[in-house]
Amino acid sequence: MDEISQGAKTIAVMMRHTRLVASFLRRLAHALEDRAGIHDLSKFTDDEFAGFVEINRIAREQVYFSPEYQASIKNQTVNLHYSRNSHHPEHHANGIDGMSLGDFIEMVADWKAASITYGKTSFEDSLKVQIERFGLKPEHIYLIKLIMDEIS
Repeated sequence: MDEISQGAKTIAVMMRHTRLVASFLRRLAHALEDRAGIHDLSKFTDDEFAGFVEINRIAREQVYFSPEYQASIKNQTVNLHYSRNSHHPEHHANGIDGMSLGDFIEMVADWKAASITYGKTSFEDSLKVQIERFGLKPEHIYLIKLIMDEIS
């Protein structure tokens, strides 16, 4: 094969590789977009909404994971919500270790949004609680920090 043919073959292979990488990244982006479109919609169902009116009030008034906050999430509404939403560690028998990458990314985005919307506890302070609450391992914390670097 001459040099021009080798060059053409190399270009074709490199272009295919680039297109495949782009396709795989788009699949990941679309999966995340799909999650964004349905995040926590179950809170608006008849069997969750009334419970979340009270939980939301307490979350806005109390520091994250205060005794009042903890009491507010120990009910059937929250258990039902967890059962319907895989981005919550409580959804999985193995907790965080049972989550998909999409679940994990959505969970971190959820934690960040909660720290902003409820405003009583910073993300950093709430993360300290999550480390204890869910027994986060160093590799979990590392991934959380990587995700935060991308979304902050």
